[in-house]
Amino acid sequence: MKDWEYYSTPKAKYYGYEAKKKYKDELVAVIDSTPLTTDERKQRMDDVPKLVRSWAAEKNEPYNKELQHLHTEFFDDARKDLGYEDWLNNVGVSNLECKAWEIGHSSGFSEVYYHLHDLYEFLTDMKDCFK
Repeated sequence: MKDWEYYSTPKAKYYGYEAKKKYKDELVAVIDSTPLTTDERKQRMDDVPKLVRSWAAEKNEPYNKELQHLHTEFFDDARKDLGYEDWLNNVGVSNLECKAWEIGHSSGFSEVYYHLHDLYEFLTDMKDCFK
């Protein structure tokens, strides 16, 4: 496993509140400097939030793709490290990982890994106990 910070720190830039506010202000400045009727101005101003959302989604696409790749890499590394993929089918792997994520993601990847390990040990102890 890599350092926990590795899995949650994409190298791509994230465009957050300040960047969105700056873009919105630029759009409003263009609208304000353009001669428009009242209805045209209202329509353009009504379009601003949608334009900002679209802009942010486009700008953050590389960040989000890299973040998703890092999450996938985390679970790939965990499967190799713990070996639960060797004896769980795809549904079992998915259920185990979803449960560990559900319990631990708010505290970071170290906590998710802790729960993966804990659940893995529990299932290992239980797998030969069924009738």
